[in-house]
Amino acid sequence: MNRNKLLILSIALLCFSVFIFYKIASNPSSTSSHISSYDGTVSITTLNRNTEAMELLNDIIPRFDLGQSYTYKNLEIITIKGEFKNKKNYVTLEEALDKQYVELKETSNVSELILNNNSDKYIYLQSGDIVKGGKQDRTLQYDLIVKPKSRNNPVSSFCVESGRWGNRDDGADTYAFEMSKKVLSSKDLKLSAKKNKNQSRVWDKVSEQQEKLNSNVSRVYDRDISVTNNMSSSSLQLTLENEEMLELVKEYQAALEKIEKDGIVGIAYAINGTIYGAEIYNNKLFHQVYEKQIESYATEAISELDSSKNMKKIDENDWIKFISRIENPNKADVENLNSETKYFTEETSNLIRFTTYDTSEDKWLHVSILDSSEDIASEVESREMR
Repeated sequence: MNRNKLLILSIALLCFSVFIFYKIASNPSSTSSHISSYDGTVSITTLNRNTEAMELLNDIIPRFDLGQSYTYKNLEIITIKGEFKNKKNYVTLEEALDKQYVELKETSNVSELILNNNSDKYIYLQSGDIVKGGKQDRTLQYDLIVKPKSRNNPVSSFCVESGRWGNRDDGADTYAFEMSKKVLSSKDLKLSAKKNKNQSRVWDKVSEQQEKLNSNVSRVYDRDISVTNNMSSSSLQLTLENEEMLELVKEYQAALEKIEKDGIVGIAYAINGTIYGAEIYNNKLFHQVYEKQIESYATEAISELDSSKNMKKIDENDWIKFISRIENPNKADVENLNSETKYFTEETSNLIRFTTYDTSEDKWLHVSILDSSEDIASEVESREMR
């Protein structure tokens, strides 16, 4: 991809951010409702269309619009509607492992795995996917597109299970990874892997979320419950499989089944009245990863549950502040991950955006936006304590 195309892509993504900025700023109805308690009801708000912003966006990335806002307890989901322009057929890592299209194996390097694609399919690995098995459960650092019939594809990873390097009592293969049913379940974990790229920090954030879940799940059930598993108490994967915790997750999932999925290309989410991030896709892949995303947001919402708070629904000022942060990034980077994948990172002082680009299609595939304001604050605090 030449320099002009890179410039066009950057302008396109900037225009998309500007579009959402104006789109939500025009919504007069989103300021009116609040959640006064966790009463189990679902609040739905329709977001209005801004013609000027749509015209601006349609010059670059046609047919994006905001859908509806859905709120359950302390979790708010905002749908993003549009048209997929990348028509390639991808298979998710979860499906590829289930159907044995691929082999994902350990190497001598703990932070790198090897993937062999034995199929005639393009395989899509998403940053934050958790793979179970091997000598330690891992999460994947980057989005990655793997071409058909290719071998020895390096996959960057972080461990999400600090205490194991060998067999586990559940019979997991110590040299290969058998499934990928879960994804990273907190914004802080995603930032630790994708932005900070720091293994110790990932372990710290796994432990932190386990402690929060222990406390909140126990409080909901009114008895002591440990979401960790004796087979490996440090395993995030096994925590996310905890039955008591999953029952609470299912409550969120059931309530959010009301979300209208037709024409949806992405979702943004907020917890306790604060916008945490957004995931937007240029391909029908979105519908394949949707349920895992909702499960991860619900898990994070449970870990942040505080019934004493009077949760305010997101209004236009909140969205303006969120989206406008990325307009002038003070740091930008592009990585050529393999022959099929370019990975763009744009960062400001309190927001970060990752864009996955399919080089053979010459189209973007996935945009991930995360609030990093608390992450920056914790970094400063950590430096001051040294």
